[in-house]
Amino acid sequence: MPNDVARSSNWVVVGASPSAPDHIAHAVARWPTPTTIACNGGAWLFGDNPPNYYWLCDTLSARNHGDDARRFQSDGSRLVTDRSRLRLIASGGVDSADVILDATKQRGPKPHTTFTPGQYTGGGVSGTWCLQFAVNNGARRVALVGLEGYRTGRGPVYRDHFHDTKHLSPCNMMAKITRLLIGPLTQNIITKCPDVEFVCYGKPTYPLVGDNLEVVA
Repeated sequence: MPNDVARSSNWVVVGASPSAPDHIAHAVARWPTPTTIACNGGAWLFGDNPPNYYWLCDTLSARNHGDDARRFQSDGSRLVTDRSRLRLIASGGVDSADVILDATKQRGPKPHTTFTPGQYTGGGVSGTWCLQFAVNNGARRVALVGLEGYRTGRGPVYRDHFHDTKHLSPCNMMAKITRLLIGPLTQNIITKCPDVEFVCYGKPTYPLVGDNLEVVA
């Protein structure tokens, strides 16, 4: 079955913030045989053994990582996306996904930052989609790597990713996305999953609290 996902207790969720290369080895080694999901260039950190799952969802990521996605699929990764994003990833030459999610339609003003276990809050960035995927598929322990949020820097652009200069982002816009979406949604996931242990590698740029949260700076 294309959407059949094996449930796993230990997960490592990997993004591409500048700190990701410093923490990936520790996170993967923390618990036995973790299941891994990555987005954007975070998957490059796994070397010749790609993550179990790779998330791709929009035109920009498909344009920058479409070739990566196809290579990861051929090497054994399962490509994950949302049904509403299939046309967007096709623009990057990615014709098929192995796991297709259906985000819950939500009412009210955007951004939507309320998480319901077992469902998917649409409109989030790649890292929050990956985090929801982990907790919705059996996670009891989740390590977050390279997901500290976008930082505010001087000047019109700021380097938000560890790997190359294609991902220079308007710092004010990305800081706003972090403040209004990434931080609140991540916090809501942690709050709604009190029986899940979360370990955030790297100091988040947004406030996170919880008895089930550990931050490894």
